[in-house]
Amino acid sequence: MNVQCHACIGGTNIGEDIRKLDYGQHVVSGTPGRVFDMIRRRNLRTRSIKLLVLDEADEMLNKGFKEQLYDIYRYLPPGAQVVLLSATLPHEILEMTSKFMTDPIRILVKRDELTLEGIKQFFVAVDCEEWKFDTLVDLYDTLTITQAVLFCNTRRKVVLALGDYMNVQCHACIGGTNIGEDIRKLDYGQHVVSGTPGRVFDMIRRRNLRTRSIKLLVLDEADEMLNKGFKEQLYDIYRYLPPGAQVVLLSATLPHEILEMTSKFMTDPIRILVKRDELTLEGIKQVDWLAEKMKEANFTVSSMHGDMEQKEREQIMKEFRAGNSRVLISTDVWARGLDVPQVSLVINYDLPNNRELYIHRIGRSGRFGRKGVAINFVKHDDVRILRDIEQYYSTQIDEMPMNIADMI
Repeated sequence: MNVQCHACIGGTNIGEDIRKLDYGQHVVSGTPGRVFDMIRRRNLRTRSIKLLVLDEADEMLNKGFKEQLYDIYRYLPPGAQVVLLSATLPHEILEMTSKFMTDPIRILVKRDELTLEGIKQFFVAVDCEEWKFDTLVDLYDTLTITQAVLFCNTRRKVVLALGDYMNVQCHACIGGTNIGEDIRKLDYGQHVVSGTPGRVFDMIRRRNLRTRSIKLLVLDEADEMLNKGFKEQLYDIYRYLPPGAQVVLLSATLPHEILEMTSKFMTDPIRILVKRDELTLEGIKQVDWLAEKMKEANFTVSSMHGDMEQKEREQIMKEFRAGNSRVLISTDVWARGLDVPQVSLVINYDLPNNRELYIHRIGRSGRFGRKGVAINFVKHDDVRILRDIEQYYSTQIDEMPMNIADMI
């Protein structure tokens, strides 16, 4: 179409968003929180907006973005057209149409062709995060696979593994995920909360994350957070800390802004320098971590996630389609719209964060009339999510049988 497009996604570089928007864009896509932030900062100028599209509106409402959507709508110029796309029509969607639209036209489309028909679904119960890898290795020793895709979540691994190991309540507050789930978990009480600055500050501002009991604030990869423009949000979070809270700042580099931050956040800070070869893999995305573990176990795998350059992702996909790699480990960047006919097995190493992603993930197998198999690794905390998926799609996910090899 030869138009300028940009995606404003929570958790990514704010400075890059500002630069792109100031340059001028014909089409802007994004998550509600980041889009509204860009409007509030006046980098996304709304007076020229002709069309607002709310895609997967039911999912956005389920995730608690109602207020942010209303805030965005209030900035629209008169006469801007609104298109609302939703797989379901709950009461809140109809309420939204009455607020956002004048004489709306409803267009009903036949149910998506992507269904669970032809895909056998199973789960494997694992007691803790660490056992998932052992289960995966056992599975691959048992099966003969044409091609398979493993899906991982990107940010929860470290905090949930920490909870399993130390037997404490942990939760990850990540921008773009379900706000209602964050509120429920935080109201229940957590020993450790990890998250992105924007969502953590939002939970503090809503008073669901109560700061008076915080003993320790850890700013991991502080240089990266500053590079992505989170300085103001970090300062906002710090101002809510109680007196005496300890601050730990971890950074691979020590630019001027990091030193400035230590002077604001810390009293008599102690600097600890770590030799390069002692740096751990804890900060690496789960995809990279799992791919490395698989290679160490002598499996040939490829991996892909959203932080890779587009050219690199395209090359990986080209090699996977050609059959040079039988196993692709990926985040949800691969969950929609990409078809490889030879894929017969999908493994959810982590269950997806929402129900719609589940059908898009497992739909990578069983394409073009072929049979497919989906296997879900499920910890005790995941059982509720699995049952919710079963109920939502009116399907049944059974425990994996011993003769699984005969089904692939």
